[in-house]
Amino acid sequence: MRAQSVVLHSLTLSNVSSDFAVPIGMKMTGVDNTAYSLTGEAFSHVVPPNTSTSTSRVMQSDDVALGAPPPQSPHAYRTPIDSC
Repeated sequence: MRAQSVVLHSLTLSNVSSDFAVPIGMKMTGVDNTAYSLTGEAFSHVVPPNTSTSTSRVMQSDDVALGAPPPQSPHAYRTPIDSC
């Protein structure tokens, strides 16, 4: 059985580097666009020119407290049988 869809709850960018002389805009499906270019175009993240960093940045984080609980295993509903 193959997964039909994925729900993204959290995504962290752990490191990034670029040797381009211009900023690079990144767009990622499922990640809010929170960075903007000088022309006003929205991106998930903008990598500055000629940079390298290993500072982690949370790209997306959703509160899952109000979501549905995960499905329980069918074994959770079985009543144990006492042995004699």
